[in-house]
Amino acid sequence: MSHVTTTQAPIPLRDKNAIVAAAKKLGCQVLFDAEAVGWANQVHRGEIVLKHPSCRYDVALNRNEQGVYEFNADLMGNEVGRVYGTPEHVYGRLIALYGAEVVRKLALLRGYRVEQKVDEKTGTVIQRVVIGNA
Repeated sequence: MSHVTTTQAPIPLRDKNAIVAAAKKLGCQVLFDAEAVGWANQVHRGEIVLKHPSCRYDVALNRNEQGVYEFNADLMGNEVGRVYGTPEHVYGRLIALYGAEVVRKLALLRGYRVEQKVDEKTGTVIQRVVIGNA
């Protein structure tokens, strides 16, 4: 019996590099086209697979028909949620870091400086985009 659940993010995740950067900021090892492990060592494939040292279960991300990445993981026991989530969403911390990474990339492309802080307890990302010499 598989416990793997497919979950969509509240925002479309399309930028592979931003997903990877966000996952690394959470302390994940990132693998590509790999097997993800769930309950009882059951495996499922992922275009991107996230392995975190504090979580027995891996998170796989695969693109759907619209080109948007969806999460696939064993959510039993909320182990994944404790590492990746917030009270609002099972992957809330990762999604917040993804959004911040997309904004950071856009700001840097426009020549702005970006300062970033992450509240480790809540996963809240605070960014300051500096335009000019301020």
